[in-house]
Amino acid sequence: MATSFNNLAELYRSQGRYAEAEPLYKKALEMFKQLLGSSAHL
Repeated sequence: MATSFNNLAELYRSQGRYAEAEPLYKKALEMFKQLLGSSAHL
């Protein structure tokens, strides 16, 4: 799921839709942190 959020954010970013991309990047990052732990190098 985190990868899907990140991929959608990348699509929005590539289209210049930065305001829509940012919250998706943040959501993906939080999910990756939960999966990998906060000590992972993200």
